[in-house]
Amino acid sequence: MSYQGLLFIGDPHLASKAPGGRSDDFTETILGKLEWCLNYAKQEQLLPCLLGDIFHHKWERQLRLIGDLCGLLSGREVISIYGNHDVVADALTEGQALDVIVRAGLLRLVDEKRFWEGKVGGRQVIVGGTNFGQLFPVQFAPGFRTLTFWMTHTDLKVGN
Repeated sequence: MSYQGLLFIGDPHLASKAPGGRSDDFTETILGKLEWCLNYAKQEQLLPCLLGDIFHHKWERQLRLIGDLCGLLSGREVISIYGNHDVVADALTEGQALDVIVRAGLLRLVDEKRFWEGKVGGRQVIVGGTNFGQLFPVQFAPGFRTLTFWMTHTDLKVGN
């Protein structure tokens, strides 16, 4: 699919329990904001790019929240990196909420080896990323002659 642009969506922090002193229905509020972003991206022909921390708790277990997120992502192309709230010990492992979404094919994680490539505004574009705690590449050969966007999260390690 060809897009007119990219929409970077920062840290949704989806949670079934409100963090801090929130008194609203946090789950509905944050899902509503994410839904608005995804609908806006569709309307404007933008590729949604999530910048990590999809979930607030790496061990989110509320099936209603996970199911609602599956419903929002279904039928859409959405790419993402993972953040510190999504993983244990700097890696995405089986059984974590984000892993379920990714393995179901509803969210595509990108990095320097599994990047997204397609047309944006009629131009060939690559979108890659460095996940939380992972090595930030000092060079990226596949994007040598292609416009490249790079998503990152906190605590990057610099290397080759």
